[in-house]
Amino acid sequence: MTVADHSAGQSASALFLANRLPWPLIDGWSRRTFHIVRQLAVQWPVRLIVFSDGDQARLDAAQTALGANVQIESVRRRPMRRLRGLTGSLFRDRPFHVAADSDASFARAVTQALRTGDVRLIGCAGVNMAGYFALDHEHRALHIVDTHNIDSLVVDRFASLISDPFRRAFATLSGPQMRAWEESVFTDADLVVVCSTSEIALARQIAPNATVQCVPNGADVLPAAPHLITDRNAPSLLFFGRLDYFPNIDALQFLRSTMIAPLRAQLPGFRVRIVGAGDVASLTALFRDVPEVEVIGFVDSLTDELARADAVIVPLRTGGGTRLKILEAMAAGRPVVSTTIGAEGIDATDGVNIVLRDEPDAFVQAIGEVVRDAAFANRIGKAARQLIVDRYSWDGIGHALRESVTARLVAKPAAMAADASTADGRSA
Repeated sequence: MTVADHSAGQSASALFLANRLPWPLIDGWSRRTFHIVRQLAVQWPVRLIVFSDGDQARLDAAQTALGANVQIESVRRRPMRRLRGLTGSLFRDRPFHVAADSDASFARAVTQALRTGDVRLIGCAGVNMAGYFALDHEHRALHIVDTHNIDSLVVDRFASLISDPFRRAFATLSGPQMRAWEESVFTDADLVVVCSTSEIALARQIAPNATVQCVPNGADVLPAAPHLITDRNAPSLLFFGRLDYFPNIDALQFLRSTMIAPLRAQLPGFRVRIVGAGDVASLTALFRDVPEVEVIGFVDSLTDELARADAVIVPLRTGGGTRLKILEAMAAGRPVVSTTIGAEGIDATDGVNIVLRDEPDAFVQAIGEVVRDAAFANRIGKAARQLIVDRYSWDGIGHALRESVTARLVAKPAAMAADASTADGRSA
């Protein structure tokens, strides 16, 4: 019998908290949160409590996608959320997103769930939602924080790149606040889940006593073999991701300011397609005088976009965690040209299953090498897809996560009994 077969794991129910609905799968956060919840639901009934805008069609679609073992409960946000977060950050010494996501109605929903269900596991998507753990007053459930990023690192990187003095000052103030919040959350949680092995060290630098485990981002591997890349006169490049997310906006500004001219010189006829939900209008304006770049916006499926791409480009200079865009491109057998920061946390090897370059001229040269040499591109793509099969499939990741959680569920009652016995001895 494995630990996953133990009755403590089987009898538990789970509660998962998120500050938005992880549907549709429009960015890395929604993809990771969706798959973590779905993988937990393979073994435990999950009650997913989320903030939402009340869009019933979207809630119904999410419910269908997550399956019958997940029950979604939505809470409407109160007005003035961002103002409330700003004042909470400035005057109550809490990070902006933590203050903005503190809500009485959400707390009531969590309290009700704890009262009416046999909740043995509480997870949350991001440290900003971890304040609700305190509602489990006796800490009877296993508390798990899925961090997505080390947020204090993301804030520090953000502050180093922005030019607006007010936003820079606010980000500079927010970094220490976030680090202090992370230290408290990481220390108190039963398990802190990070996206990469490098982030284990970062989390332990912040909270040396934290229990930290890597649960990497993943991708679904389709059974059909990807289309092979052939020599083309007009190479097609693809960038995809949230188009209102600062690291992606900065990456596209970096592309616009430093790479368009050398791409024209090296790859006449090239095309770049920019795909994703978010601020299409601003990016269309950014590339208005660049006919080679087309801002597509949201698409229902990336399959066709990936199939027509000669390379996926990831010129990121900031952010954190691991990029699901890279994993999904690899799963589709597409060669990826990325910066080092863009590929952070992914156990990929330059020249084997990815191409890594940081300087603009080197990045452009690498794109040229990939799109001019179909054999090289296909070799990189095939090795990338195999990496996903071996290390980053969601099914494999989910199995390992469930085993780890179940082992901790088995151990927790014994630990609580030992604590109670110690307390009784002191009181005697």
